[in-house]
Amino acid sequence: MSSPGLPKPSDSNKRVRKPVKRFGSWQDSQQLDMRAIRFSPSTSSSSPSVPKTEYQAAPRPECMEQIIMSGNGTLMEFETREEMEKELQKETAAGSMAIPFPNRAINVGGEPYQAYVQSLPAVLSQADSMISSSLGALTTQAMNTVASNQITEVVGENAAINYMKQHYPGAQMFWGPAVHRGAGIDQIWWSRATDRTVTYYIVEAKGPGAKLQDDPFVAGGFGEQMSLPWVLHNLVTMTHSAKRTDLNEEQIAAYTGVLELMEAMGLTEESQTALGGASKKYNKCKYSGRQGRTKLVGIVATAYWADVGLNTFVPQPIDYSLELDLRFQGKTVEYLNGH
Repeated sequence: MSSPGLPKPSDSNKRVRKPVKRFGSWQDSQQLDMRAIRFSPSTSSSSPSVPKTEYQAAPRPECMEQIIMSGNGTLMEFETREEMEKELQKETAAGSMAIPFPNRAINVGGEPYQAYVQSLPAVLSQADSMISSSLGALTTQAMNTVASNQITEVVGENAAINYMKQHYPGAQMFWGPAVHRGAGIDQIWWSRATDRTVTYYIVEAKGPGAKLQDDPFVAGGFGEQMSLPWVLHNLVTMTHSAKRTDLNEEQIAAYTGVLELMEAMGLTEESQTALGGASKKYNKCKYSGRQGRTKLVGIVATAYWADVGLNTFVPQPIDYSLELDLRFQGKTVEYLNGH
């Protein structure tokens, strides 16, 4: 990320951007406004007040591994929208997270336009085109809304991307905000280890204060976000969309990645089921065994704000591969919880 310094001298006819303020170095009068952007009630780096994943993959260690990512981002303030757009385009092209706050959400009383910018841990390569496109899509989305729920969504997606690049530097994203928005799976990444193990990561991105959804009226785990039935239902739904004829090249590549994931994991669409007499049907998969050392992992990344900027809390990843092997070898993944 380029390192903005002090404003250049200006003439009497032109105003310039104020010096940036860095998180962690503000005075008491410049602390983050806890109400403006739905911060976590606790900003402690040791025990953030964020939801934990209630869904338990079997078997799973009793202790939860908490991974905290330090933010150390930069708050930029701009007098005009044009200045902000120009600067954030440069930052995004350079591989930085750029989260605009058109409603002065971070430093209430500051300039009319503000943005939080943070460098990704690794320089983006040509293979990371989906990340670059997704960062650009998120920046555009935030620039064109002042709705708090959409800003929260943008913050969560950005934080999840940064987390994955920090802790899985060899992983590549093939499904993300550039090709998807709304309900369903947020991000999918994949990596290949030196022992040729291929791991697919299902990433659920949560913004500050957001929690995993759990619909108690849907049986079998389908209503529990990030449960195995929920993940497989959404993957099958995505394979249906792969048949559309109006997809662009980026969307085709994304859906192709989903189809390859299904094949590598030995998952085939079995049928649909309506639970409890409901009209909505849920997709079921048959598991015939994964290819080689292929793995399927779930990651829930929850963003929260602290005095050092944007942080991410991640419980221990969910091992879907192990659950498939133990419970569903040669069977249809239809119901959980003893049903």
